[in-house]
Amino acid sequence: MTAHISDEVMRKINERHLRPTSRWYFSGREVLFWAVAAFCAVAAILAGSTAVFLAGDYDWEWPTESLAGSWRYILDGVPHFWLLMTVLPVVSAVGVILATRRGYRIGATAAGAAVLGLTLLGGTAFARYGVGEAVDVALTKSLPPYESLVRHRTEVWSEPEAGRLAGTVVAVEASQDIVIKDFKNRIWRVSSESLPALEREKLRPGAEIKVVGSPVKAGGRSDAEKEQAPRFSAKTVKPWRSKNREIKIERPEKTERSENKLDRRDQSETAAARRRGTAPRED
Repeated sequence: MTAHISDEVMRKINERHLRPTSRWYFSGREVLFWAVAAFCAVAAILAGSTAVFLAGDYDWEWPTESLAGSWRYILDGVPHFWLLMTVLPVVSAVGVILATRRGYRIGATAAGAAVLGLTLLGGTAFARYGVGEAVDVALTKSLPPYESLVRHRTEVWSEPEAGRLAGTVVAVEASQDIVIKDFKNRIWRVSSESLPALEREKLRPGAEIKVVGSPVKAGGRSDAEKEQAPRFSAKTVKPWRSKNREIKIERPEKTERSENKLDRRDQSETAAARRRGTAPRED
C-alpha cells in the first residue's frame, strides 16, 4: 500500500515536471513581507503625524456665541483624509504580517495592537518635532489637488459669511476701524466698536488676528462706503497663532535693568569688533 502511494506520487511529479523550491525563495519572501510591513508602518506613522498636526492646529476652543453648535465647524477640524491614510497602511501592515511564516502564531489581534500602538506613539512624536507640518507644507506646495482634500485652518477662517475672518492688521484708524488683509489678499475694514477698549489697545499693525463677527451688508451702507473695502463687524478678536493667550502689548518703556544689559552688550560687541579691526575709531 505504501509503495503504491509512493509510486503514484513519483508518477505525478514526473508528469508535471515538478521541482523543489529553493529555500532562498522562502527566505527572500519572508524578508520582502517584513519590508513591506515596515514600509506600511512608516507610512502610517507619517500620515498619523500629519493628522495629529492638523487636529492640533485647529481652534477647538472656538466657536463661541454665534458659532456655538456648528457641526460643520467641528467636522472641519477632523482630518478625514489623513485618518484614512493612517488606517489603510495599518490594515495593510497587519495583513502582510499575518502572511509571514510565523504570522499565524502572532494573530490578528496582537499584530493589530502592535501596529496601531506604534502608529500612535510614532505619529505623536513625529508631530511634536514638526514632521507632520513638514509633510503638509510640502504637499500643499507641490501638489495642487491636495488643497481640495484637506481643509486647512486658514481656509476655515476665510469665510466671512460664516462669521469667521482672519488676516494681518494693516492699520488701526482713529475711527476705531481695523484694516486687515485676509489670507486671500482681500482688504477688510473691521469695526471694533463692540470690543472692549483694552482689547483694541492690544492691536498693532503687522499682528495676525482672527475675528468672530458678521459682515456688514451693502444694503445698509452709503454709496461712498460701498466703494471702499467691505466691512466686518467684530464681536471677538484673538491672536492667530498663540491660542488661549492674549495679544502681547508692545511696551516701549525700558527698565533700568534692561538698559544696563543693553549697555553691557553694546560694550562687548564693540570690544569684539575692535579685536577684529572692524570697529570705527573714535575721534
